[in-house]
Order: sequence, then C-alpha cells, then structure tokens
Amino acid sequence: MHILHWFVIGLTLLPCFIDGLPFFHRGRPRGGMVGAPKRTLKSLLSQNQAPSDELWYTQQLDHFNPADTRTWQQRFFVNDQHWKKNGPVFIQIGGEGAADPIWMTEGQWIKYAQTHGAICVMLEHRFYGKSHPTSYERDDQLNEVFMFGSSFF
Repeated sequence: MHILHWFVIGLTLLPCFIDGLPFFHRGRPRGGMVGAPKRTLKSLLSQNQAPSDELWYTQQLDHFNPADTRTWQQRFFVNDQHWKKNGPVFIQIGGEGAADPIWMTEGQWIKYAQTHGAICVMLEHRFYGKSHPTSYERDDQLNEVFMFGSSFF
C-alpha cells in the first residue's frame, strides 16, 4: 500500500514538473514576472512600433557612496503621444526581464494614459536586458570571481 501511495502522488505531480520547466528560468517565469501584453488584432495589422527609440540615462553606480563617481547607462522608453499639459507621468519600472517596447503601445496603462493625458516612461531594471551596470553579465564569470575570492579565506 505504501508504494502505491507514492506512485499515485508521483503521477499526480509529474505533469507539474514537466509542464513548468520550459516556462521558468532560475525560479522566475521566462520574460520576467509580468511578461508581455497580448497584442491586439489592430496592433498586429498596423505593426505598431514603439513611439520612441530606446533612450539611455547615465546612472550613478553607487548612490550611497558620494566618493564613487562611476556611472553606467540604463535603458528607458518614452510614450508622449497622449500627454496633455500638466498631465500625470506614468512610470513602469521593469521587472526581472528585458524591457519590451511593446509596452509603449499596448497594455492597460496605455489606455489609462489616453484617459488621463499622461506621459508613459518605462525604465529597464538593471542587470536585465541591455542595462548592465557591471561587466559581469554571465554566471560563469561570477562563479570564477567567487571561486577566486574564496581561495583567500
């Protein structure tokens, strides 16, 4: 009876593991926690492009150390198509994935921007997409640093 019990539990949980594997990377859904908005038929037919090209902001690397003057480039996008004078600013801070320009033409926040006359700004999260403040972009490079550092302790 004990073996049959574990067999039934295994058969019940197996699809969860098999189906979930392609959708997750390092414990997070592929493409970040938010993903991308669903394209509408209208946007597919009109091939909407982002209203702005990718823009770059020079960001201070360490905000807590005034003596550290190092900087890096952080990517962002702007949609001012619906902005009215004295209108609000809607900011979308990128999740754990690359900033997708589709967000500048699709999604509920664009509908809110139309209603309220807002300008939309999407900031890419550092270490994701093209926004990398340091040169260590791959895990194997970081592992080499940690292994090298641990040899001294």
